[in-house]
Parts: sequence; C-alpha cells; structure tokens
Amino acid sequence: MTAVAYAGLLAFVTERFIAEPFAYLGFVHRPVGALELVLWVVSSGALGAMAFRRWALPSHSAFAFLLATVALPVVTVPTFWGQLESWGLFVLQLTTLVAFALMRVILRGDRIPWRGVVVPPRLFWLALASATTGAMGYLFLSTGISPTFLNLSDVYSQREEFSGSITSVGAYLVGWVGAGILPGVLATGLYRRNATITGSAVVAIALLYSMTGYKSYLVGVALTIAAYVLTAVHRRGGHWWITTFGGIVAVAALLDSVRGGFTFTTLLVRRALATAGLNTASYVDFFDSNERYGLRHSVLSFTGQPPYDLSPARLIGLEAYGNATVAANVNFIGDGYANFGITGVLVMATVLAIYLRCVDKATMHLPLQVSAPALTLFLIAASNTAALTVLSTHGGLVLLALMLTMPSFKDPQVETRKERRTITTRRT
Repeated sequence: MTAVAYAGLLAFVTERFIAEPFAYLGFVHRPVGALELVLWVVSSGALGAMAFRRWALPSHSAFAFLLATVALPVVTVPTFWGQLESWGLFVLQLTTLVAFALMRVILRGDRIPWRGVVVPPRLFWLALASATTGAMGYLFLSTGISPTFLNLSDVYSQREEFSGSITSVGAYLVGWVGAGILPGVLATGLYRRNATITGSAVVAIALLYSMTGYKSYLVGVALTIAAYVLTAVHRRGGHWWITTFGGIVAVAALLDSVRGGFTFTTLLVRRALATAGLNTASYVDFFDSNERYGLRHSVLSFTGQPPYDLSPARLIGLEAYGNATVAANVNFIGDGYANFGITGVLVMATVLAIYLRCVDKATMHLPLQVSAPALTLFLIAASNTAALTVLSTHGGLVLLALMLTMPSFKDPQVETRKERRTITTRRT
C-alpha cells in the first residue's frame, strides 16, 4: 500500500502543480480508461511488493531507491499524461515490472566477499585526499571558473559556461569525483562522526555545484544524509526510500501551496521524477515504430553507423520538445528500449543489478551506513542516465574501486550482532 499511496501522491501533485503550467513540455492529459487505472494500481502495488523487507546489503537500499525514482514514476506519469496509446502504456508498465522483477531475482541470496586490496589507512586517506584535490584543481584551472556562491537562479548560465569550457578529461573527472568518491567520503565522515571528513566532503561537493551548476549535487548531499539515517540498525525497512520520497513530494507541494507558484515542485518533483517518467514514455513511443540504435552510437560503434546523427537524448529532445539542443535524458528503461527494445531493457536491468551485487561483495568489510549512502549520487545519476554511461562517466566503477580498497574501520560482525539483538527485541 505504501507504493500505491506514493504513486497516487505523485499523480496528484503532478496534476495540481505541474500539468497545466508545463503542458508545453508534454504534460498533456491523455484519456484514462478504467482498465488502465486498474493496471496502474496493480503495477504500483506489485513494484512495492518487490522491496526487500530488511536491508542487509547496500543493493537492498539501492533497489528501494530505484523503485521510488524510476519504477513508480515510469508506471504513473505516462498513465495520465503524454502521447502513449493504451497498448504502448501496457508494454511500458509490463516491461518495467519484468525488469525490476529480474533485478530482484539477481539481487537475492548471500554474497561471497571480495578480498580486496589491503591499503594502510593513513596511506589510503592521504592518496584519496591528494587525488581529489588534484582533480578539483585541474577542473577549476582548465575551465577557468572560480569558486563562487551560486544561486539556484544562476545555474543555467553556469551550466552553459561549464559545458563550453570543460575538457574531455574534465568531463570524466567531474563524475568520478562527484559521484564516485565524495559520497563515500561523506558517508564515512557521518558514520565516524568526524567533522573534518564530513565538512571536507560537503565543501568539495558544494564547489562542484558552484562550477557545474548541477543541482543534483545539492540534492545529493541531502539524500546521502537521508541514506545514512535510513540505514541505521533500528530502521532499514523495505519501503523507507518510498516513504522518504513521498515526504519530499508532499513537502514540496505544501511549500508551493503556501508560497504560491511551483518552484519547489519543479525542482523536486517535475525534474527529478515526473519528467523522467514522461521521457521514458517518449522513448517507448518513438522507438516502438522507428529504427533503434543498437548501441552503435556507443560501445558497439564498430558494428556500423548509428541510424541517426543525434544521440538518443537529443533525438527525443527534438521529437518530444521540438528542440535538438534539449537533452531528454532517461533511465535504463528508456535507454535500453532505444537500443534493443524490450530485450535492451532487460539487458540493462541485468547490468545494473550485477553491478550492485559487485558493490555488495566489495563492501562486506564496511558497515551498511557507509556502503549504502556512498551509492546515493550514483543512484541519482542512474535515475536519469543510461546504465553504461553512469557506470563509466558518472563514477560507478570508481566508486566500486574506492569501496574495495577502503580500509575496514569497524568489525562488521559487531554490527551484525547488534542488528540481530535489535530484531530479536522488536519481535519480543
């Protein structure tokens, strides 16, 4: 019921604050039949039922995060808005259900931990601090952008300046540092209650925000802290991320109701959740009847020329918004469909699930309150970025290496025994 309530809240807030003022972006009402309403409710409930009842591994928390930010918006928003016909909507909902069910199966069971690389703690932190400082220095020097306080109203001009000045090396470094390194450092600082580590990570993320104008960094800090709280031993419930995002949606709507306008729902609901669902539907609608990329614009470029001169995001930006400069970024569902249809969605779901299993195996020597929050910026990127891209350029592989080499600063068995005592007490 938690997932159904969240989906209903998302639909209500989208109708109340987003649909009318942003109809030009595709939030156009579509006729909804009784059968479609039933399928929406059933799909939402089925997705909610997939959440792990108890989070024992970082992948369990990550799966719940993706349910809240990818699966439920994808089955909800296209039901009420957009251009999908009934059959296309059914295909999208069924594909989403099967993809997440496949991920759930892959993430089942125990893990045999990877041995990893034993690095002395002082050497690890010194090397990490040096690498991060060097990367940040290169980014500021190569772009010529000076650290500054950046208002939310200035982010678009800042993004243009950053995009026009960033080098190819810098484009990788931003993702590697911002999503691959700093969330893990922030989570470590929070767990160890170390103000120096925590403060350094927050400042570094704020500097990246001031350089790039990407608001996901600001949201990422808040969600990393939320992940730290949600993975406390006495919590770790299957629907906590869905409940948390439901609270975010409700608070954004309340603030806009009090203040007037749609500032908060635009930032926290439309861009982060509703647009992703609408874009996914646009991908399915277009690539259901047009030639697919087959990854020929990416890792399989050696197999031949892609069918379009534009990237998938730019192509859908042109088709859906009439502007090829708009990048209609999308999650692994839309990207998979753009490449190989339903088969592509299942392949990308498998890739993402296998990666999360690898994170589990690489972090068995760390407490869950470090390993799960460390994934936050990666998961934010995965909510609106292709799976292969988020692994390579948005820090996924760097994060895996970081967790594998991070020194163990706590006996995980202590946490396990404490968790078992908590469960026993609650059952009693």
